[in-house]
Amino acid sequence: MFLLTETQLTPSDSDNDIQDHPLYPFISNRQDNCDNRYSSLAFCNKTTVCITEKEYLPLINALMFTAVFRTRKNCEIRFLFLYREQASDVDDFVNNLKHMISQIGTQLM
Repeated sequence: MFLLTETQLTPSDSDNDIQDHPLYPFISNRQDNCDNRYSSLAFCNKTTVCITEKEYLPLINALMFTAVFRTRKNCEIRFLFLYREQASDVDDFVNNLKHMISQIGTQLM
């Protein structure tokens, strides 16, 4: 599994151009941002990993998802993948992150 920030992809970009060749045997999971393509996120997983429960958290530009690793006796891990833009205010980001963790913290355990 690998995670990508600043993908510069928008909803109008087709998965066909990136899915077939460069990513095989990985499957892409995109969170495109129409307003700022540099805020777009993606993660890629092999077919042996099943992604369940994927949720976008716009307040902190994050993806929260569960990965079930079938080759590891169905080991299930919850991820919080977030990205802070360089130009964004650090204090605002930290405060928003604290707020989000207080809301979803038990889901990450």
